[in-house]
Amino acid sequence: MTKEKNEYLNVLKGIACIVVIFLHCPFPGIVGEGIIYGLRFSVPIFFMISGYFCLRKEPLWVLKKSIYIFKLLFFAELFYGVWTIVSNCFLQDYLIADVLVKNFENKSLIQILFCGTI
Repeated sequence: MTKEKNEYLNVLKGIACIVVIFLHCPFPGIVGEGIIYGLRFSVPIFFMISGYFCLRKEPLWVLKKSIYIFKLLFFAELFYGVWTIVSNCFLQDYLIADVLVKNFENKSLIQILFCGTI
């Protein structure tokens, strides 16, 4: 059985990747805010493409892939949180308590777990 590549989806993924890069670039003024708002379509594009590829997969495959992605996210957040604390304490001479308060003060546990630590 051969797999057919959908070149249109590859082009769409490439465009969405470039747009995500621009999404993280600051554009000045109200026009810049409008540009950033208009570029937010790229994230739903990634969700739709992922859904398209998961459509014909077995539920067990989707579960395994979800667990794998959750593990990646967990360890990336853990690494980034530790890096933030260490870099603020050693490079900028903040106290650990000050860094923790600054980054976690107004966030609930749900926000920290699902929306990122910092």
